[in-house]
Amino acid sequence: MAMRSIQIEVDEELLAAIAKDKDFRAMEVSEFFRKAAKFFLKCKIEYEIDVQYKRAYSDPRIREEFDREMKEWINEQVWEDWDEAEWRKAAASNPAFDSLKDSTEDVYTL
Repeated sequence: MAMRSIQIEVDEELLAAIAKDKDFRAMEVSEFFRKAAKFFLKCKIEYEIDVQYKRAYSDPRIREEFDREMKEWINEQVWEDWDEAEWRKAAASNPAFDSLKDSTEDVYTL
């Protein structure tokens, strides 16, 4: 990536505050400002997305549709009240945990 030199001015108070940071001291000044600029742009994009969400969901028509859809899905949820023995049995038979049956995973002793 081609780099281009630019000149910036930073007041002494800001420069002193930045200089106290250990991460800043571990890098070149230009690298710090490149990272700071990238971070700023990323934060700006995330902020703009948040603003769009707030704008969209503050519209009463959209909010009403969202609430209606959620009410339809809320009845689809299943919350089972298992006791500890049922949880252990389910975990022991779940294939997601099969790798733990490998003897090389048995690293704990009592």
